Amino acid sequence: MSNNVFISVLLNCGSYDVSCFFRKLDKYEDTVFDNDDDFSYNKLIENVKDNYEDYDIDSLNKELDLMAIRSALDQAECCDEFEELVWNGLNGYYNCSENYFGFDNEKELRKFEEWEKFSKLLPLVAWQR
Repeated sequence: MSNNVFISVLLNCGSYDVSCFFRKLDKYEDTVFDNDDDFSYNKLIENVKDNYEDYDIDSLNKELDLMAIRSALDQAECCDEFEELVWNGLNGYYNCSENYFGFDNEKELRKFEEWEKFSKLLPLVAWQR
């Protein structure tokens, strides 16, 4: 049994879902978490245990995205107004391997200087253009 199959049994999902999670984690490690000393696998696991009712692939994906957003906001040294707009406009969809997030207010966020650095750190879905 491969590691992904074993993990998929533990998380009650498919091995493809686990592969997608690890691909996203690898992408974040190469971008937003590359310069984040606070990120750790243990912190991800603890955040899911503390903040979610279910410990499953969806909660892991959601928390991973939230940690990436927090890290990108810190690294881009965003002003309070930008940060508030980010959290107010955040919208996502999580269903095993099909998951993504974006911002309902992306047009407004693009008006800020912080947007360029922030958006380069995250693989964003364009909800508005």
